[in-house]
Amino acid sequence: MTSIVYVICEGESEEAFVNILLNNYVYENYRFFAVPLLLRGTSTYKHLVRETRRMAYQKHNFIVTSMVDFYGLKEKPVLKQSFHDKMALELEEHYFNDVGCQNFIPYISMHEYEAIYFSNPSVFSVYSPGDVGKAQKILQKFGGNPEAINGGETTAPSKRIKKFEPRYRKKSGAKELLKNLTIPDISNKCHHFSGWIQSLEERIRKLKKSES
Repeated sequence: MTSIVYVICEGESEEAFVNILLNNYVYENYRFFAVPLLLRGTSTYKHLVRETRRMAYQKHNFIVTSMVDFYGLKEKPVLKQSFHDKMALELEEHYFNDVGCQNFIPYISMHEYEAIYFSNPSVFSVYSPGDVGKAQKILQKFGGNPEAINGGETTAPSKRIKKFEPRYRKKSGAKELLKNLTIPDISNKCHHFSGWIQSLEERIRKLKKSES
């Protein structure tokens, strides 16, 4: 394997995250590069597995991971767990087994990628100072846990942002909000996200050790 982590991204917001935050993080800490791979749609779980398997096999000499929303993914396997982070872990286990590639590290965002912005509500000051307080109130409703912000059609994190800040757009908003966010910021508030970063770091360290 070489010094690249390929990240299978659901959309352009996740792509921006990889380019702006994750790439800098793995390069500064490990001299690795993080490179996004955009999915050709994620309408159903089977489609996601098929596309992920294709990409993971093509990149079999590299670490491959994913950044896909739990919210909106149709025809998911029946899950036994009901608590948000355990649901994500259970789905990731299905995802890993169904893809069947040892170089693959699955990550499912709970409930939606945009939840990470709530890990530091001050980022919303790029729109208006008043938006910071609005984001903090939403975060407080969920016990300070961004990953617990639920993912209904009108209550998903991106929908909540749009409600208090009509100027917000997913693509351009990602680039603006990520400027003032860090991987440690997110990891401190998002337990499941933190576990993913730790898994990537462990795999990178193991790879570097084997090549030394």
